[in-house]
Amino acid sequence: MIERDNRDIQFTHLAMENVRLQNLVLEYEEELRLRDVEDAADKAQTAEMLASKDRQIAEQAALIESQKKDIERITADRDQERDSRIKAEEQKKALIIQLNQQKQDHEEEMKELLPAKEMLKEAEKNNVDCQAVIKMMLNREYNTNSDASRYMNGEFCLDDPLIQDMGLGDIVKTLLARTATSDDKDEEKQAPRKSPEGSSKPKNKKSQAGISKKRRKWTKEAIEELGIDKELGIDTSNLPKGAKLIKRKDKDSGYDIWYVELITYVGPKLERRTYCIGRFNVPGSDPMCSKYPESIIQGNPMTPSLAAFYFDQKIGYGMSEERILQMLTQMGGNIPQSTLNGWAHDVMGYLKDRLQEPMKDAIKLSVYTHNDGTHIIVRSWNEEKKCYEYHVEWIHGVLSPDMKTVVMLYADGSRSHTIQEEEIFKGSNIQSFIADRAPLYETLDDEKAFKAFLKNGRIELSNSAAERMFRHIAMGRRNWLHSGSHDAAQNIAFMYSLYESCKLNDLNFFDYINDVLTRLMKGETDYKSLIPCNYKPLPNDDGEGQKEAA
Repeated sequence: MIERDNRDIQFTHLAMENVRLQNLVLEYEEELRLRDVEDAADKAQTAEMLASKDRQIAEQAALIESQKKDIERITADRDQERDSRIKAEEQKKALIIQLNQQKQDHEEEMKELLPAKEMLKEAEKNNVDCQAVIKMMLNREYNTNSDASRYMNGEFCLDDPLIQDMGLGDIVKTLLARTATSDDKDEEKQAPRKSPEGSSKPKNKKSQAGISKKRRKWTKEAIEELGIDKELGIDTSNLPKGAKLIKRKDKDSGYDIWYVELITYVGPKLERRTYCIGRFNVPGSDPMCSKYPESIIQGNPMTPSLAAFYFDQKIGYGMSEERILQMLTQMGGNIPQSTLNGWAHDVMGYLKDRLQEPMKDAIKLSVYTHNDGTHIIVRSWNEEKKCYEYHVEWIHGVLSPDMKTVVMLYADGSRSHTIQEEEIFKGSNIQSFIADRAPLYETLDDEKAFKAFLKNGRIELSNSAAERMFRHIAMGRRNWLHSGSHDAAQNIAFMYSLYESCKLNDLNFFDYINDVLTRLMKGETDYKSLIPCNYKPLPNDDGEGQKEAA
C-alpha cells in the first residue's frame, strides 16, 4: 500500500513536471513568435525610413536643381543688366560728345553774332532808321534782279551771306516786329510774346513746311507759327502814378517780367491765356508787382468755366476722368490726368469749405427729411501692410423737401446713422424723418415713426425721393469705379449734394457752378446766399458777365 502510494506520488510529480515543461515550451514558442513579429515590424519600419530618406534625397535634389536654375536665371539677368548698363554708358558718352560738339557750334555762332549785336546796339543808340537802311540796301542789291519783288514784300532770308556779313539779322527781326500794323496784329492767330518795349521774347524755332532750316524766310506766316493762344499786357491798375518797370540785366527781354497762365473753357475749345506780370520801382516805396489775374485758387489755373465743365461732365453725366481728358484733348488741351484731378479736387475742397455748413444749417430748419445711404469703394493706405487697399464705405444722404436741399456726408468707417445724428439731427427742428429701414420687422419696431404720416400730410409714405438722389452716384460708380482717398470721397459726396440740390431748385448745374465760383473769386463772402435753395442769378445776367470773368 505504501509502495503504491509512493508510485502515485512520483507519477503525480512527473505529470506536474511534464506540464511545467510543456508550459516552458509554449512560453518559448510565444517568445519566438513575438520576436518574429518585432523583427518584421523593425524591418517594415526600416524599409519605411529608407523610403522616406529616398524621398527626402529626391526632394533635395529637385530643390538643388531649382536653385541651380534660379542662379542661372539671375546670372543671365545680371549679365543682361550689365550689358544694358554698358550700352547706356556708351550712349551717355556719345551724347556727351554730341552735346560738347553742339556747345562748340553755339560758341562759334555766338562769336559770329557778336559784331551783329554791337551793330544793333549802335543803331539803337544813334536812332538809325532801320527800315530806310534795309530798303536802300535792297534797292541797290536787287533793283535789276528777278527776285526783287519777293524781297521787297517783306520776306528776308536771314542766312543770306550779305546780311550775315553786315550783321543785320537782329535788325531785320526788330524791324518785322516794330513795323507790323495794328490790322496785322489783329489778324494774327498766334502772336509771339512781346516785352513792354516791343522786343520779341526768344522762342524755340520751328521749321516751316517746304523750307529748309538753312534758308528760312521770316514771313508773317512764319511768325504766326511761333505764337500762343492769347496774350494780355501788363495790368497796372493797382500801381500808383509814376511807377516804372524794373530793368534786369540777367533777363533776356531786359525787363523784370514773368507770365501767369490761366486756362479757360470757352465754348467747344480751351483757351490758354498768359498774363504778363512785372515788378516796378515805386517812388518812395518798395518795388511792387503789377496786378495778378483773378483766379479761384492762387497757383491753380482752373477757371470757373473749366471747373463748371469738368463737374458737369463728371457729376452730372457720370463720365470718367479718362473720357473728360479725351474731350479736353479734342478741344485743344493737353493736361495730364493727375494734374487735372489735383486741380479739380482743390476746387471741390474750396467749395466744400464755404458752402457745406450753410447747407447743413438749411437742412436743420426742415420739419421732416428723407434719409438713405449708398456704398462707395474707397482706396486708402494701410500703414501696417504698407500698401493701398480698397474698402467699401458709405455715403449718407439727407433730403429736405421743405428747403429743397440735399446734404450727403461721408466719414471713414461710418456705416451706422451716427454721422446723420451728429451732423444734421442734433440741435435741429426736424420732427420726423423717413429712414432707409426697408424690412418690415424693423418698421414695426418703430410704430410711432411709421404712423407719423397719418398726422402730417406733408410726410411721404415711401422713401423713393432719397433713393432717387443716389441715382447719379450709382451711374458714376460704373465709370469712375472708386474714390482715390477719404478726402476725395468727402469732396465727391459734397459735389453730389450740390448737384441734387440744383435739381430740386430747377438750376442749371453748369451755370450755377460757373456763377458761384466767379462770385467767390471776386470776393463774395455771403456764403448762405450762394447755396442752391437761396441762390439768385445776378439781375440782367445773360451769361456774358460770367464769360468775361472766366
